[in-house]
Amino acid sequence: MRFILAALLIGHGVAHIVGFVVPWKLMQMPEMPYRTTILGGMIDVGDAGIRVIGILWLSIGLAFVVVAGGVVAGWSMRMAVFALLALSSAFCVIGWPEARIGLIVNAALLAALLALPELARP
Repeated sequence: MRFILAALLIGHGVAHIVGFVVPWKLMQMPEMPYRTTILGGMIDVGDAGIRVIGILWLSIGLAFVVVAGGVVAGWSMRMAVFALLALSSAFCVIGWPEARIGLIVNAALLAALLALPELARP
């Protein structure tokens, strides 16, 4: 079971990379256009601000991959996963509405973690 959790965490971490490549203009996506606003367009953070947010998206994605490695190694990563899911959810709100699917994925991962606590334990 821990390998399934690790695979889901890695997949979710990879999905976070989109939050980096679009603000850094490394990739164009019609469903996630480049913009400098957050919170559904309520706040304009400018080019530099959106790049900082992009680095944070990337950092969260990399953290998911690192935590997945800990899960595979058999370490108890339960609290780290909870923290990452909370942080990821906060960034999904910041990236609303494009990142709304992330809230669903975070909720599904949280439900799995709560329903099957042995997933995050050796």
